[in-house]
Amino acid sequence: MDTRIERLRAIRQLETEEQMQEFDELLESLGGEDSTDPALLSDLLLTFVDDTQGKEHMWSLLHFVEAYPDEVYVPTLVRVLPSMRPHARQWGVRLLLRVLNNTTSHSHLRQLYPQLPKSDQQQLVEFLTEVAQKSSDLAGKVAEVTTT
Repeated sequence: MDTRIERLRAIRQLETEEQMQEFDELLESLGGEDSTDPALLSDLLLTFVDDTQGKEHMWSLLHFVEAYPDEVYVPTLVRVLPSMRPHARQWGVRLLLRVLNNTTSHSHLRQLYPQLPKSDQQQLVEFLTEVAQKSSDLAGKVAEVTTT
């Protein structure tokens, strides 16, 4: 794992102003040469944490990972969602919600879903069910994915 991502994880509780500043600086340093390196995406997604003092910094991370091309981002997100459940379930749901609300990302998810093994589909459906509970519009989008 990239040492910058290791450090992001070490300080992701963001309990001090210094940690928040360091988090932003580390994310900015990753944005230079490695901004869409697929090898980093899984580790970045697993950096999210629900229990943090710096929610706005997690939003910076969200925008960073969403900059990846959909053909890399969507399958990687689907693959790591189960691992996010213990520490970043809310962020996982939020990321998936945003995928459903983006036409291109939604299309990638619809194409990916039927290709997933049944166990992966079931785990994804658990997250999608949480998303669908947020509104009837999202429920329709979830149905589009799971009935494809």
